[in-house]
Amino acid sequence: MKFITTIAALLTAACQVTAKTITIEVGHKGNPYFKPDYSKADVGDVIEFQFDSKEHSVVQGNFFTGCYPIADGGFYSGMQTSQNVFRVTVKNSDPIMVYSSSGLECQLGMVAVINADGLQTLTAYRAKAKTSFKNTSPDKPFGGELKKSDTKTWTSSASAPSYAMPVAGLALFAAAALA
Repeated sequence: MKFITTIAALLTAACQVTAKTITIEVGHKGNPYFKPDYSKADVGDVIEFQFDSKEHSVVQGNFFTGCYPIADGGFYSGMQTSQNVFRVTVKNSDPIMVYSSSGLECQLGMVAVINADGLQTLTAYRAKAKTSFKNTSPDKPFGGELKKSDTKTWTSSASAPSYAMPVAGLALFAAAALA
């Protein structure tokens, strides 16, 4: 019985660790920029990109090539023309470059950086974007969850299954199974 109580206590303590949600406005008040355009996020945090009603997108970019997606992994919201929300979970502490692939927004400076380091800064990425010849969109959305702002239904654009058991539910399930 003591073993079960200890396991339940450990699982409960693990459940108390919560990720924070960082909100970034995409096309803030109709303008072609992200607000904020720099953020710091921890592993497990959720970046919530909130779109206005103009056409914008969110793409995880390659720092070295400006307005071009990273080669492996990343995310793309698809073109959004209504007030939607796109959520991405931070998987590591590496710098994340973000741009809008709509029109020439990237070249006009619509970029953001999450977890900049000494080399991969917002200023350096914006300079690379301004000299980019092409603004590239991936073929289809992936790597995050899209939500209509007026509903609570999430549409997963991840390649993995879109089901998950919250950690608290998992802890209760494990404690009940051990009882």
